Amino acid sequence: MQKSLKVFLGCLLATCPLIAAAATTTAEQSEAKWELSGGTTFGLDITTQSGQDSTKTWVFTSKAGYYVAPQIQVGADVTYYNYDQSSISGHYFAFLLGPTFDFTADAENAPYAFAGIGEASAGATYTSGSYTSTLSLNQFAYAIGIGKRFRLADHVTWAPQIRYLALDSANDGSLSVRASHDWDFLVFRFSVLF
Repeated sequence: MQKSLKVFLGCLLATCPLIAAAATTTAEQSEAKWELSGGTTFGLDITTQSGQDSTKTWVFTSKAGYYVAPQIQVGADVTYYNYDQSSISGHYFAFLLGPTFDFTADAENAPYAFAGIGEASAGATYTSGSYTSTLSLNQFAYAIGIGKRFRLADHVTWAPQIRYLALDSANDGSLSVRASHDWDFLVFRFSVLF
């Protein structure tokens, strides 16, 4: 985890000079562009974890991004991740900041890649008969992913994506929140560009 986190942070920091350079050279040439998007997995879970009971996972995400250059966007992403596993239910609420890069100039039909770092609020509840235990904490989170926008109408796109969201596990001695290193397929995701 430590090595992958350092590589991820290094890649993210390496994009900062590119974003700044693109923003200063093209700010006069392009109008401000925003993207608002949101989506869900609708319970589809593409992560398999050995030794785990069956898990039902729901992910909801929304994002606001601002184009600082024609193909480079900086934005904020809010993700709610919920799972139920046997007698344990847990959730994460993550707030991430980071860049998105469109691989073509046509934003409404562009494949894209994104990365983000931030903080997550995690919680879990264990129930067995009349006994209930809860755990809540804040922790570091990061995500990477790829996707493709498909134009549906002027300024409206279907924008499915595959993302990797990473959070560490935690426990308080009586209850643990499982580590979330999950790939999620957000097939029901749409965006508006303006």
